[in-house]
Amino acid sequence: MASIAYCTPPNLEAYDILVAHLATDVWLRTPRAPRRKHTLLHIIYLPLDDTQLNVFARSIFRSVHHVRTLSSTWRPTRLRATCPLLHRPGQPVNLIQRTAEDPLLLTPQSTSFFAAQLEVATYVLDLCSSSIISTTDAYGNSALHYLAAYQIPNQELIAYLRAREQQECVDLNTWKEARNTWGYTAEELCQDSQTAVKGRHMAFWEDRDGSDDGGEGSLGINPCFGCGRMRGGGRGGRSRGAA
Repeated sequence: MASIAYCTPPNLEAYDILVAHLATDVWLRTPRAPRRKHTLLHIIYLPLDDTQLNVFARSIFRSVHHVRTLSSTWRPTRLRATCPLLHRPGQPVNLIQRTAEDPLLLTPQSTSFFAAQLEVATYVLDLCSSSIISTTDAYGNSALHYLAAYQIPNQELIAYLRAREQQECVDLNTWKEARNTWGYTAEELCQDSQTAVKGRHMAFWEDRDGSDDGGEGSLGINPCFGCGRMRGGGRGGRSRGAA
């Protein structure tokens, strides 16, 4: 539908046929121009939403700012149940609950989509040069950085991408050498994801280091497709969104 709408002139007859079909969701969002320099691999391997992201690892919380949901109703998960600046008069700040509010963040991540991720990687890399694996976005993240940021990284896919890169680009080792804006490699994100302690409030959710302008008390994430973005590592709380 978006392709038809952007034609000059648009084929209104075809548009009306699609709109009338019961399977058409007119509210479904589609990818916009990637001003954040996302390649096709970036978009494919971004977490679907913040429930797949390991926000309990500081390096990941700071590094990943987008998810790939197309939902028009998706909103970033609030990480703090109560904002300390809004507590009732006379209530000690240290008694305010500070826990992850959304139980989905604590639910084990499904791995049912791992095989599909690998299949898509094979298809894309058969069409494109393997140099796309090392391409970084506006935040210095490669596709491997995003794969490493999952609660449970797809290790088989990571190994496949690394092997494909070495076959065609023998001088590159994106996994170990490419550092993002915050100084993290994909390998370091993966290590932090595996060792992070989940299920409790993390002090860095409230860091005021000035590296971002995330909203108070929520994940700093935005969708990649005009849906939402996640913002991490910044002033105040966080709100994360889709790419």
